[in-house]
Amino acid sequence: MLVLQWFGWRLGGEADAGRWVGVFQALLSGWVVYVAAGGLLFEGLLWLGARKRVSGALVVAVISIGLYLCSLVSVAHVFVDGRLWFGPLLFQYSVLLLAAWSGWGWRRLTAGTSRGGRESA
Repeated sequence: MLVLQWFGWRLGGEADAGRWVGVFQALLSGWVVYVAAGGLLFEGLLWLGARKRVSGALVVAVISIGLYLCSLVSVAHVFVDGRLWFGPLLFQYSVLLLAAWSGWGWRRLTAGTSRGGRESA
């Protein structure tokens, strides 16, 4: 998805590249948002309901889903008019935010383990 953002505009000329890069980015980043932000949103809503506090996961999920939906509206206009409604598209920021949050969470969880996979004492 990120390669499409950086190099996809060279595909098919100026007019066609904007359409197809946007559509492909919407599909690919939609899968990432579904898998990553869906879980974060569910977890954040559970924390909100159980402990009445807003978690970082909920904030990241809402921002990521918002960026995705904002760009999806522009790409959906391709099917109406044949061109993007507005730009720039924000799909890459949604994916990068989710990747950074997931990487940080993975790093936090594995910080207490040794190389052998056992917990350090």
